[in-house]
Amino acid sequence: PPSIKPRIDPGLLPRPLEPRRPRQLSGTLVLAATQAHLDAHGLAVLQQRADAQAVRTGFSRALVWPLYDPPRAALAAAADGRTVLAFIGAADELAPAAWRHLEAVLAWRPDLLLCSDEELLWCTEPRRIGQRQFAAAPTPFRLLSRGHLPGLVALPAEHLAALDLQPRYGSLHALLRDLGLQWLEQGGAIEVLPQALLRREPQSNPTLLPISTPAQRQLFTADQLLEIERLSQRRAPAWLAPGGRLQPGPRQGSVLLRYAPGSSARVSVIIPFRDQARLTRQCVLSLLEQAGPTPLELVLVDNGSTEPEAIALAAELAPLAAERGLPLIGLRDDSPFNFAALNNRARQHCSGSFLLFLNNDIRFASPWPIEALLDPFALASTGAVSARLLFEDGTIQHHGLAAAPRQPHDILSPGKGLRPGVATEPFAALELPEQWSAATAACLLMRTADFDRLGGFDESFVVAYNDVDLCWRLTAEGRAVIVTPEPRIIHAESKSRGDDIAGEKRNRLARESGALRRRYPQRFQAGDPLYHRILGPASHRFEPLAPPPSPQALSRERLLYSWVRPQWPQPGERPLLIYVHWDGQGEVRADVFEQLRAYRAHADVVFVSAAPALLQRRPQLAQLRELCSVVLVRHNEGYDFGSWQAGLAFCRCWIERAPLLILTNDSCYGPLHSLDDLFRRLAASQADVVGLTESTAIRSHLQSYFMAYRPRVIHSALFWAFWDQIGIWSDKIDLVRAYEVGWSGLLTDAGFRLEALYLAGQHGNVTHTHWRQLLEELHFPFLKTELLRLNPIRQDIDAWYAVANQADARVASMIRAHLSGDPAGDPC
Repeated sequence: PPSIKPRIDPGLLPRPLEPRRPRQLSGTLVLAATQAHLDAHGLAVLQQRADAQAVRTGFSRALVWPLYDPPRAALAAAADGRTVLAFIGAADELAPAAWRHLEAVLAWRPDLLLCSDEELLWCTEPRRIGQRQFAAAPTPFRLLSRGHLPGLVALPAEHLAALDLQPRYGSLHALLRDLGLQWLEQGGAIEVLPQALLRREPQSNPTLLPISTPAQRQLFTADQLLEIERLSQRRAPAWLAPGGRLQPGPRQGSVLLRYAPGSSARVSVIIPFRDQARLTRQCVLSLLEQAGPTPLELVLVDNGSTEPEAIALAAELAPLAAERGLPLIGLRDDSPFNFAALNNRARQHCSGSFLLFLNNDIRFASPWPIEALLDPFALASTGAVSARLLFEDGTIQHHGLAAAPRQPHDILSPGKGLRPGVATEPFAALELPEQWSAATAACLLMRTADFDRLGGFDESFVVAYNDVDLCWRLTAEGRAVIVTPEPRIIHAESKSRGDDIAGEKRNRLARESGALRRRYPQRFQAGDPLYHRILGPASHRFEPLAPPPSPQALSRERLLYSWVRPQWPQPGERPLLIYVHWDGQGEVRADVFEQLRAYRAHADVVFVSAAPALLQRRPQLAQLRELCSVVLVRHNEGYDFGSWQAGLAFCRCWIERAPLLILTNDSCYGPLHSLDDLFRRLAASQADVVGLTESTAIRSHLQSYFMAYRPRVIHSALFWAFWDQIGIWSDKIDLVRAYEVGWSGLLTDAGFRLEALYLAGQHGNVTHTHWRQLLEELHFPFLKTELLRLNPIRQDIDAWYAVANQADARVASMIRAHLSGDPAGDPC
């Protein structure tokens, strides 16, 4: 009975969770001054300037820190658990909202050391802001080799006491380099805010800038450079492997890693090839000519060569290798080409402690390339090393790989196409060894133990992305992937197997691209963790994202003609389908009438045409009125999305009562199979929004040519807000990004479930790449008009008519007649 309450021990009841609250913080702005600053301006002047900046940018107070004699008592007083210290140079300036950005993160994550992006302050009178730096995320390798904690650096003051700081520093760069290396050594996390919170005056606060002019690279004094070298050597043992050491680098403040791997080390070089003996011979001979003292083992894998010269190549080269004391193993592997599998099998014949995976179209053009590739292993956490690769014309083909978020392509190769020298000198990442999240297996060095522990290359990536996947599995373990510019290496990219730009090669690339995106969705949504998030993912010159395009104006209904069936029985009781059409001559294709007839069996059909010339085709208008519940003709504005918007606005009172809303268009030929199976799949889906196919390009999204919405979506404010703001775009690609891709993203972010009914999860346009499978195996009703009329990615469509004729001979004849321009295909 309700009056009887069970007796429960209160100790067994779960305690209510305390709502998580941010810490109350106060910010202290630390103005770091050298002896020169104090002599020139005086401590009082610096304090006044610091106080003014603190007030203007939101800090509670300011403190001048003379670097030659740090006031530890004042810092200890600030370390009360709620104080954040933020460091700037004596002549630097802060962005107006600097404290707000720091507090927004540190109030929730007091365990972080924060830094930010920065700009350069070229001069103060008149005040000019210079180059944005696009600072990369600090890592042990980046801090050890370049020492740059970028921008405005901040941390809770209580953590400062745990650091072994020197009694004095000659530059703020040295202080922050020391602070950052110790912070990482103690397991601390560093996060970079993408906002430019600091405006650095580089003359008085020199550092090794990511992007700089020649003059900005020569600002350290001799004493400051000596201090940086000593500091790096002091902190190096925590990071270096046995046999690792440091030496000054080619830029002021930079450090190069050097590695002596030990007498037992051996590098097994694996080179797969098929025919093209000249390329492979050139590769091997260049390695033999340039090889240094490191013991090597050459493993040549002949993958099904048919040319006699290639078949005999290993036997030809073995004596030349033996003259240099290098064993050469020739393997024959006649299995179908699979780069990952070939290398995995070849590894079983290797005895080296390191594996160098090498394409046969590589040519070494500088001495001791293996030693240069081994040097980054001086860092104990290095997992793989690659090199800058040059095209035969001397421009960069590869200098590291990064995920390209929200783009049709997958991977960015910074610097690609630039010529080393004047074009690359501004960029430290292209002139010094750099850490990236991935590198190419055209030239990739790994420890054999690491390769074996990871299980080698994933053989489902037959040609592409097997190297990216391997590197990303390494980095997930905390290993670093380093690319060095030191050995000069020429790569005749894809000469041995050709390009992946059309046909089945394009389809295979799309499959592997889709598999990579499904395995690592976060990298393609949030961006590469080692690459600045606002850099343009299609830029090879570290350029920022362009401002997002916007429509020229809002699309309007602009109706010229409207007709509603007078005896429309119970509008809103059945699914409502809005079918949009456009043709320059106002023609409605014969197969479109077949589609409307088939759709009418499952839904009430609204036909919206953006072809005013249709009004002159009265027989076609009459036939449309027979098949449809509503017929609208409008001016062409806003492409298909503008027509869907017009149809939605006109039919809104019926749509809000409908059990299902379908938006589709005339971009498909068909139906070549009955729509019954399609609608059975649709009825079985539990998703809020259902499409026929999807693509993972840019962002996983349903393709807009057919999308069905259930009442939960239709009745949401988001749905109508989206359709109310459809605009007119000058470029159709921008419209697709904003509305097709963007709309799926908005729906997903709002918590709606999306589903594709056919070939879900495939990358690229499956209606092109899988057209035959869709028709023959899955009884997909349609063929895309673009595939048959333009075939933009050069698919094999020679059999389209035979396949379509097998499905529905009558509709196949209509399609062929339309493609040939034969008006006999038009029933009217």
